[in-house]
Amino acid sequence: MKLKFIISVFFVFASCLVFGQARMNTELPSSGKWAQFYPNPASNFINFDPIRVNESGHSLHIFNFMGRKIHEIKNFNSHTSIDLQRYFRGIYIYQIRNRKGYVLESGKFQIVK
Repeated sequence: MKLKFIISVFFVFASCLVFGQARMNTELPSSGKWAQFYPNPASNFINFDPIRVNESGHSLHIFNFMGRKIHEIKNFNSHTSIDLQRYFRGIYIYQIRNRKGYVLESGKFQIVK
């Protein structure tokens, strides 16, 4: 129970670091998913499939739990599979941004090895 609380506090802190690097979306409605990702937890690869991305210029950003950007895919508008062989196990944060840099969706996924 204590470990879950510590992990939750750490996640909030790391999210603040990540969100501080990008402008939050104030122009677009925040409801609805922009992408589907699977499997979660992942071990060898993770797939991202856009659901509502129907224009070019969207990007997919992946951050480690400390808030450091470790992967970026520009023009994210089709199925994307990311090889996780060079990633360490743990929790990662993803963001989908529009061409202006506004965060459309943010979430987390876990890597287990």
